[in-house]
Amino acid sequence: MLLGVAVAILSIVGLGTNVYKHNTGENVEWFSIVSELAMFAAALYFVISYFRNRKDKKDEKEIILTKKIALIEKDEEGGYVIHSSDTESTIIGEGETIAEAKADFEKALREAIDAYKEDGEDVPAELQNVEFEYKEK
Repeated sequence: MLLGVAVAILSIVGLGTNVYKHNTGENVEWFSIVSELAMFAAALYFVISYFRNRKDKKDEKEIILTKKIALIEKDEEGGYVIHSSDTESTIIGEGETIAEAKADFEKALREAIDAYKEDGEDVPAELQNVEFEYKEK
């Protein structure tokens, strides 16, 4: 990163020198001006890439998924019910098919998280960055 900043500064100085020479009537080849601009652009790209990659790596470290089990049970009246015995929070999903019950379960999870946030409460750790594995009972 420091190398990129140093090259950018040197290319700006070189470019400024060439422009000054050109303005004072000295003979300056256009190739040297173009090469200074190319060095500056490359250095700037390097510096921007460094900070972009640093931010992406920071975001990757913060997200650690916790796996929990969600049980799928056939309802006596038809359809399916999904719940998790791994959480103290009550999250339930229902549907005519397993896919509908999963969608309802995930919707209920999002709504529970949103409710905590809207009330200004901390979302319980058990509901943060959680991934459910569905198992039929």
